Amino acid sequence: MAWSYKIYTELNFAVQKYFGEIALVELYEVVQAYIEEPEFSKIHYLLIDGSEFCAGFEPEEVLRFAKYLNLIKERDNHKTVVVIVTTPREVACAEIFKWLKGKSKRDYCLTFEKAYALLGLPISYEEFMGKVDDLSFFNDKNNDYEFRRSG
Repeated sequence: MAWSYKIYTELNFAVQKYFGEIALVELYEVVQAYIEEPEFSKIHYLLIDGSEFCAGFEPEEVLRFAKYLNLIKERDNHKTVVVIVTTPREVACAEIFKWLKGKSKRDYCLTFEKAYALLGLPISYEEFMGKVDDLSFFNDKNNDYEFRRSG
Protein backbone atom coordinates (compact mmCIF):
# COMPACT_ATOMS: atom_id res chain seq x y z
CA MET A 1 0.00 0.00 0.00
CA ALA A 2 1.14 3.50 -0.75
CA TRP A 3 -0.47 6.82 -0.02
CA SER A 4 -0.01 10.50 -0.45
CA TYR A 5 -1.74 13.71 0.48
CA LYS A 6 -1.47 17.36 -0.32
CA ILE A 7 -2.83 20.31 1.62
CA TYR A 8 -3.97 23.48 -0.14
CA THR A 9 -4.07 25.94 2.73
CA GLU A 10 -5.35 28.79 0.55
CA LEU A 11 -8.55 26.78 -0.07
CA ASN A 12 -8.74 24.99 3.31
CA PHE A 13 -8.71 21.87 1.15
CA ALA A 14 -6.77 18.60 1.21
CA VAL A 15 -6.55 15.61 -1.12
CA GLN A 16 -5.57 12.14 0.04
CA LYS A 17 -4.78 9.41 -2.46
CA TYR A 18 -4.27 5.70 -1.84
CA PHE A 19 -2.77 2.98 -4.02
CA GLY A 20 -3.18 -0.77 -3.57
CA GLU A 21 -4.71 -2.64 -0.68
CA ILE A 22 -4.78 -0.91 2.68
CA ALA A 23 -5.05 -2.68 6.02
CA LEU A 24 -6.83 -1.03 8.91
CA VAL A 25 -3.57 -0.62 10.85
CA GLU A 26 -2.14 1.30 7.88
CA LEU A 27 -5.20 3.53 7.81
CA TYR A 28 -4.53 4.44 11.45
CA GLU A 29 -0.97 5.43 10.47
CA VAL A 30 -2.21 7.58 7.59
CA VAL A 31 -4.71 9.42 9.77
CA GLN A 32 -2.15 9.93 12.53
CA ALA A 33 0.35 11.51 10.12
CA TYR A 34 -2.39 13.65 8.57
CA ILE A 35 -3.72 15.00 11.89
CA GLU A 36 -0.20 15.86 13.02
CA GLU A 37 0.12 18.34 10.15
CA PRO A 38 0.21 21.91 11.50
CA GLU A 39 -2.51 22.90 9.01
CA PHE A 40 -4.84 20.01 9.90
CA SER A 41 -7.25 22.13 11.95
CA LYS A 42 -7.55 24.60 9.05
CA ILE A 43 -8.80 22.02 6.56
CA HIS A 44 -12.52 22.28 5.89
CA TYR A 45 -12.79 20.20 2.71
CA LEU A 46 -11.24 16.79 2.15
CA LEU A 47 -11.27 14.59 -0.92
CA ILE A 48 -10.17 11.00 -0.37
CA ASP A 49 -9.35 9.47 -3.73
CA GLY A 50 -9.86 5.76 -3.33
CA SER A 51 -10.11 5.07 -7.05
CA GLU A 52 -6.85 3.09 -7.01
CA PHE A 53 -7.09 1.30 -3.69
CA CYS A 54 -9.07 -1.47 -2.09
CA ALA A 55 -9.90 -1.89 1.56
CA GLY A 56 -8.04 -4.76 3.16
CA PHE A 57 -10.53 -4.81 6.03
CA GLU A 58 -14.15 -5.66 6.54
CA PRO A 59 -16.90 -3.04 6.82
CA GLU A 60 -17.60 -4.01 10.44
CA GLU A 61 -14.03 -3.00 11.33
CA VAL A 62 -14.95 0.54 10.33
CA LEU A 63 -16.91 0.87 13.59
CA ARG A 64 -13.69 0.37 15.58
CA PHE A 65 -11.95 2.93 13.39
CA ALA A 66 -14.82 5.39 13.91
CA LYS A 67 -14.23 5.24 17.66
CA TYR A 68 -10.64 6.27 17.01
CA LEU A 69 -11.81 9.18 14.85
CA ASN A 70 -14.05 10.35 17.70
CA LEU A 71 -10.91 10.83 19.81
CA ILE A 72 -9.62 13.49 17.41
CA LYS A 73 -12.91 15.24 16.67
CA GLU A 74 -12.00 18.36 18.69
CA ARG A 75 -9.14 19.08 16.26
CA ASP A 76 -11.12 18.07 13.16
CA ASN A 77 -12.68 21.08 11.44
CA HIS A 78 -13.67 19.33 8.24
CA LYS A 79 -17.00 20.59 6.96
CA THR A 80 -17.22 18.24 3.99
CA VAL A 81 -15.42 14.95 3.35
CA VAL A 82 -15.94 13.11 0.07
CA VAL A 83 -14.56 9.65 -0.70
CA ILE A 84 -14.27 8.33 -4.25
CA VAL A 85 -14.99 4.60 -4.18
CA THR A 86 -14.94 1.93 -6.88
CA THR A 87 -15.84 -1.43 -5.34
CA PRO A 88 -18.77 -2.75 -3.30
CA ARG A 89 -16.58 -3.18 -0.20
CA GLU A 90 -15.46 0.45 -0.31
CA VAL A 91 -19.08 1.53 -0.82
CA ALA A 92 -20.06 -0.40 2.32
CA CYS A 93 -17.22 1.17 4.33
CA ALA A 94 -18.03 4.64 3.02
CA GLU A 95 -21.71 4.19 3.89
CA ILE A 96 -20.74 3.38 7.49
CA PHE A 97 -18.51 6.47 7.63
CA LYS A 98 -21.35 8.56 6.24
CA TRP A 99 -23.71 7.17 8.88
CA LEU A 100 -21.15 7.92 11.63
CA LYS A 101 -20.45 11.36 10.25
CA GLY A 102 -20.09 13.35 13.43
CA LYS A 103 -19.99 17.10 12.87
CA SER A 104 -18.86 17.04 9.24
CA LYS A 105 -20.79 16.17 6.13
CA ARG A 106 -19.44 12.91 4.73
CA ASP A 107 -20.35 11.46 1.39
CA TYR A 108 -19.02 9.13 -1.26
CA CYS A 109 -19.30 8.90 -5.01
CA LEU A 110 -17.87 7.18 -8.07
CA THR A 111 -16.64 10.16 -10.09
CA PHE A 112 -14.51 13.27 -9.70
CA GLU A 113 -17.32 15.34 -11.23
CA LYS A 114 -19.65 14.33 -8.42
CA ALA A 115 -16.91 14.84 -5.80
CA TYR A 116 -16.37 18.38 -7.11
CA ALA A 117 -20.09 19.12 -6.83
CA LEU A 118 -20.33 17.68 -3.31
CA LEU A 119 -17.31 19.60 -2.01
CA GLY A 120 -18.54 22.97 -3.27
CA LEU A 121 -15.07 24.50 -3.51
CA PRO A 122 -14.80 28.08 -4.86
CA ILE A 123 -12.71 27.00 -7.87
CA SER A 124 -13.51 25.72 -11.34
CA TYR A 125 -13.69 22.02 -12.12
CA GLU A 126 -10.51 22.36 -14.18
CA GLU A 127 -8.66 23.91 -11.23
CA PHE A 128 -10.02 21.18 -8.95
CA MET A 129 -8.79 18.44 -11.27
CA GLY A 130 -5.41 20.18 -11.52
CA LYS A 131 -5.07 19.90 -7.75
CA VAL A 132 -6.24 16.28 -7.71
CA ASP A 133 -3.91 15.38 -10.59
CA ASP A 134 -1.03 17.09 -8.81
CA LEU A 135 -0.79 13.89 -6.78
CA SER A 136 -0.15 11.87 -9.91
CA PHE A 137 3.59 12.37 -9.29
CA PHE A 138 3.32 9.57 -6.79
CA ASN A 139 3.00 6.42 -8.84
CA ASP A 140 5.91 4.47 -7.40
CA LYS A 141 4.20 1.77 -5.38
CA ASN A 142 7.57 0.70 -3.92
CA ASN A 143 7.70 3.79 -1.73
CA ASP A 144 5.67 3.81 1.45
CA TYR A 145 4.90 7.45 2.09
CA GLU A 146 4.96 10.77 0.33
CA PHE A 147 3.82 14.05 1.85
CA ARG A 148 3.21 17.21 -0.10
CA ARG A 149 1.96 20.56 1.07
CA SER A 150 0.91 23.43 -1.15
CA GLY A 151 2.70 26.71 -0.85
